[in-house]
Amino acid sequence: MPKGLALGSHLFLIYINYLPLNVKEAELVLFVDDTNLLIIHRDENVLHHKVNEVMKLEYWFQKNNLMINVGNTAAISFHTKHKSISYNM
Repeated sequence: MPKGLALGSHLFLIYINYLPLNVKEAELVLFVDDTNLLIIHRDENVLHHKVNEVMKLEYWFQKNNLMINVGNTAAISFHTKHKSISYNM
């Protein structure tokens, strides 16, 4: 979709409004064309499971002809001072 077209913006919003229905393991924060996923858990194994489940969203994006801009994608881990968790994405 060409940027700047009003129709393109409306179509994007129609598509993206269905995204939360497909996310069970994270909280979503949607703002215009920016999507943030918040995954929280104290247990490291459960956290890894939730992250892996959320990564399956790539299929939803492909199915709906939407692209994830990998260059603008980041993962941030917040943890206590004594424990850190690393993720390979």
